Amino acid sequence: MVCVFANRDYGTLLKHWLATAARAGCHKPLVFCFDEETAQIAAEAGASSHTVPFNGDWLGFMRHQMQITRGILALGYAPLASDLDAIWLRDPIPYTIGHPQDMVFSPGTVQPSEAHAAWGNVLCFGYYLLRPTSAVLSMLDKCLPLMESAGDQPVFNRYLLAQGLNFAPTSLYALSFNGNDVLQSRETRLGAAGDLSVALLPNRLFQRLPEPDEPEPLVIHPITPKVEDTKIAHLKEIGLWFEDLVSVPEAVSELR
Repeated sequence: MVCVFANRDYGTLLKHWLATAARAGCHKPLVFCFDEETAQIAAEAGASSHTVPFNGDWLGFMRHQMQITRGILALGYAPLASDLDAIWLRDPIPYTIGHPQDMVFSPGTVQPSEAHAAWGNVLCFGYYLLRPTSAVLSMLDKCLPLMESAGDQPVFNRYLLAQGLNFAPTSLYALSFNGNDVLQSRETRLGAAGDLSVALLPNRLFQRLPEPDEPEPLVIHPITPKVEDTKIAHLKEIGLWFEDLVSVPEAVSELR
């Protein structure tokens, strides 16, 4: 179940994501709209949506998103969630769901720092799959209260670190980010924390940090500012904004 979460602050990004995801082969995403304006954008794009009203700060946005995710899991579905600035270039779904682990994450960079120190990378919440296992549901129940004061990525990384998450040995290479080495693998890193199994996808296919020599990434999720206009400007600068898909209504016709 592919899902995205959006409010009126990211309306143009939502239109762009729906169009690029459709071009990559994702024709039935579910949009969780936090206001009526966003629901209208989803409807105009022909996307399925649920309106789950929310009006608050960024931490509240993330809590609301994770509470919805908890509800999806409770119904027995496995949500594959994507940020709107995670650009789908090719269909990433088969590769992602081909991993049987409880949780499948794209790679991050260095936050939270204690997770990076332990694993050389972190679990990124810009693109992830959760499966409806009792262990995952229990983790969410323990982590949701902690999101009153911190976002999803620091809370869940710290929780899994405290639970002893370790990854199996594999060949690693480093990419530089702000003076830090961020360790990457050619193939998926596999780990476990108690009864939770974890997969950390390879950056070469799910690029948080650029790897220009990799010819066929599935998803590129560049590091961008939080404000929509500056996100769009950066995506244009690096060649990941496809204006023709946003401006031409037929670009999202396959969603219908």
